[in-house]
Amino acid sequence: MWLKNKINNYRIAKRKERQWQAFLRTTSMELKDNLNNYPRPTKSLLRILGNGNSLASMLEHEVKADCDYMVMNSHILHPSYFELKPRFYVLADPCFFQAIPNRVDLRYTVDKILAETTWKMTLIIPWEWTHNVDIPSTKYVEVLRVNEALYPTKDEHQQWVYDHNLAMPEVNNVLASALYSAIFLGYSEIELYGVEHSWTRDLYVSHDNGTCLVDTHFYNQDTKDESNLNYFEKAGGGRMKFHEVLQLYASYFPAYWELREIADRKGVHVLNCCPNSFIDAFERK
Repeated sequence: MWLKNKINNYRIAKRKERQWQAFLRTTSMELKDNLNNYPRPTKSLLRILGNGNSLASMLEHEVKADCDYMVMNSHILHPSYFELKPRFYVLADPCFFQAIPNRVDLRYTVDKILAETTWKMTLIIPWEWTHNVDIPSTKYVEVLRVNEALYPTKDEHQQWVYDHNLAMPEVNNVLASALYSAIFLGYSEIELYGVEHSWTRDLYVSHDNGTCLVDTHFYNQDTKDESNLNYFEKAGGGRMKFHEVLQLYASYFPAYWELREIADRKGVHVLNCCPNSFIDAFERK
């Protein structure tokens, strides 16, 4: 029994060591307080626009309000980008910045943002994936890198680390990264649109038992067609099993409860304005 306990304690210690090494590798002390020190907004309301289907209907009826907008991922492919002239654009997926096996190379999106944006906007990107990638600011676009590192322990220092922008809650979705940044930018009200997070409704098991997703966006309304399915692939190769996909999706949601705690502590009111959203951490409109 004593030997088993020693082995377990050794494994725990090694795992903690690896977690701390990962934190130090993926955070930059030079970015400490970069969001806190960002110029305070002149407007109190920020509308964060996700990429869900419901955003198309919202945009059809949207009359630009006295607010700022934050968009993400491939929003620039939709005409509303040039109509709304968002104040912030958030990218988080590494495939926007580097080639990844079995993933679509999306670097052209970054180039399009830098080339076609003709108003003052801030492009918020993760330091971990981009500190060795040349993404220059332009006359109109300011590039702002943020820490997306995962703080390895839940202790009395975690809140301080979050408050000084050295780490985020475990963000597995670009919306969580966008919301974290928004909370620290100085807005008192944040509204969420197009944030269904209802992917389980669109899961599909193909004829050869591959777990697939028809990942529809407001700018790309796909249908369930076995000739046009996105298979879930593992980083090391091979397909993910159905239960592994469900576990992956379940991991997305705890971050929103942590973000709710941070927002409440900083006096920021977050309102979920998306019908049928699966995010249950924020007040509904």
